[in-house]
Amino acid sequence: MTGVMVFVFPLLMTLISLAGAVVIIMLIVRGAMHGQNLRKQAFDAALARGVYDRGLLTKKSKGVAPLGWGIFFVAIGVAMIIGFATLGILGEGATGALIPLFVGIGLIIFYMLTRHLREEERNGKPIEIPPTPADGKIVAVDEEGSDHGAV
Repeated sequence: MTGVMVFVFPLLMTLISLAGAVVIIMLIVRGAMHGQNLRKQAFDAALARGVYDRGLLTKKSKGVAPLGWGIFFVAIGVAMIIGFATLGILGEGATGALIPLFVGIGLIIFYMLTRHLREEERNGKPIEIPPTPADGKIVAVDEEGSDHGAV
């Protein structure tokens, strides 16, 4: 019976860790998709009012989410290693502890490598779309809003 437990426990710990990682990734992706849908709805509502603001489609963040998640996963991995070492089962549970640890390290490295992309500035001015005249003629409008007659 002891021989079976030596094999089963590490396998179960690994499977539980992998399942937890998959669930966490699914929740993160679901949240990101929900946020994108809300931004798309806001963009469509602004476009219906005649305002073309591309900034509504992009997430207004400082880009530190990978760093935060990386620190979180590293902390979980370190806590699991300390817990397994305290219980004396570090060898059996090492795989389950190393998965979140290296996921966290990977996210921190990703943050460090992409930091320069977040530093570029963008023009955040929306473009006002003038209503179409009743006669159907298209009127050219420059950036200051003055029209130049029918095109």
